[in-house]
Amino acid sequence: MPPPCTNTCTSSCSTLAVTERKRQAAAGHCPPRQQPPEPSETAFCHVDDEETKEMDAYEQNLLRQLRRRYQGRDDAISDDYALMLIRGWRGEKDAEEIIIKEYGRLLDLRKEHKIDEILDSPTEGYQEFNRNLECGILGTTKTGTPVYYERTGLCEPKSMKNLGYDTAQRCHLRLQEEIRVRKAIQSRKLGRRMFKHVVVLDMKGFGFRHLSPEVVRKMRAVMALDGEIWPGALKKVIVVNTPWLFQKAWSIAKATLHPATIEKIEIVGSKKADILDSLTRLIDIHNIPSFLGGGNASRLSGVGSDEFASLLRAEKKRLHRHRAEKDRARAEKDRARAEKDRAEEARRRQRGAEAGAGQAGDCTRRGDAEKETASNAVHVHVDDDDREPSRHAARRVPPSPSPSEEDEDSCAAVMMMLESSSLVSVSMYSRRGSADSGMSGVMSS
Repeated sequence: MPPPCTNTCTSSCSTLAVTERKRQAAAGHCPPRQQPPEPSETAFCHVDDEETKEMDAYEQNLLRQLRRRYQGRDDAISDDYALMLIRGWRGEKDAEEIIIKEYGRLLDLRKEHKIDEILDSPTEGYQEFNRNLECGILGTTKTGTPVYYERTGLCEPKSMKNLGYDTAQRCHLRLQEEIRVRKAIQSRKLGRRMFKHVVVLDMKGFGFRHLSPEVVRKMRAVMALDGEIWPGALKKVIVVNTPWLFQKAWSIAKATLHPATIEKIEIVGSKKADILDSLTRLIDIHNIPSFLGGGNASRLSGVGSDEFASLLRAEKKRLHRHRAEKDRARAEKDRARAEKDRAEEARRRQRGAEAGAGQAGDCTRRGDAEKETASNAVHVHVDDDDREPSRHAARRVPPSPSPSEEDEDSCAAVMMMLESSSLVSVSMYSRRGSADSGMSGVMSS
């Protein structure tokens, strides 16, 4: 039989909470502990706040400056992560200078504490850390924002000291990076930007041991790291079950805080009705843990939980598939471009071959025409003996008449006269036969 329920609601809160508590009180027992159903992505109402606003020209320009200035160092920083820092510091005086400086500081701290590799392997001492501090993400708000719960009052400072503050700090940094990854995954699922989360601190059990100088000093150091590595990540902080000691300390501490930070913090007393009234304004009753009067009996996951490991594996597989699809699409695009280039090259070569063949044909035709013209220039076309030669024909040279005996005698006499002349050397005509034949050729021509 289920144990009797000790969390009855006797005052005004949300209608759902009152109905549930009345039913439990009437039945005299608590409902079975069942995991609440995971809300669908379409179940969240429309959100219009700082996170979902589109980047304006100032933010886009500043983001480009950060990327150029720290190129090669911020590959692991998404645009939403950088925008979280920009919007966290935008309202300050000399905001641009501060943002550039703080962005560099963020990168330095992530490198110093090896945040980019912190999720690759289990963190030393995380199991002991989880036993000393019950904390973790449990459900979301009505708009889908992850909610982080921490039972701070039940944490024993001596146990953390035995664990080692450096180990405890390392576990805390891993937990914060896990939360950042969860928000990135949730942002993708909901299809809207999300870089903030809600924090609920349960201070039940808080006492003077939590305010020792050493504990306060260590807590301040951890909070400073949170503000520098994950600036602007808090959407709202609800502190519940606050004893008078904490409220007194808060009244002193808030005087040193930024007004924007104070607006995000809500202090609630120890009354269950007040706690549920505050929480149910943001969170559905089935997502509120049972130790705060809600309907979720699941244990807080803590650092390095199996649930987060499963979530991270699924996200890595999705990213792997996404990269593989992009690579295939890129390869297909390159293949299509290569085929197009080959086809264009083939067409270019074909056009070149056709142009060469045309030029060769023109040359052949010009050569044939020139040959025909030359042939026509030397060829005489005569139809018959009585017709005139064509205008292109060469003039016919009549044959030389045969020399008579008188002409031969005249030639001989002329030669004798030439031989006796001083104009012609006698040696040129040493033989009479040569002179006769030479003169004969001259006369005949």
